[in-house]
Amino acid sequence: MRKKHTSLVKYVKCTPFGKMLDNIINGDLASLSSVLNVSDSFIIMVQKGQKPVPEYWFSTIQEAYNLSNSTMSELRHAAEISKPVLKIKMYEQNLNDEQRELSLIFADKIENISSDTINEIKRLLIKEEE
Repeated sequence: MRKKHTSLVKYVKCTPFGKMLDNIINGDLASLSSVLNVSDSFIIMVQKGQKPVPEYWFSTIQEAYNLSNSTMSELRHAAEISKPVLKIKMYEQNLNDEQRELSLIFADKIENISSDTINEIKRLLIKEEE
């Protein structure tokens, strides 16, 4: 008989996706691993941000746990901000020299940017979209 694992969130640092997924499954990794046909350890690696979220998980989880489209939208957003690696395809996206330079500076300095500065940058970027 498979051992039922308790909530991972209590013991290790999880990504926003990992926390939300743990809440959806009520900490029952054994059940989720059966639903997704993957090992518990693979799910844990995804929850911790060590592996990306496989695309098929979204439809499978939505169906298995009867989740609303709104909840799925939140789960996808959590997965997006939980990606272990973010690639910027500077030439494929036709970024100019200034945009590429800004991308590199931002990547280099992100760990030291204060919350206030982050919020200001987000405000400026959202304002640009409007």
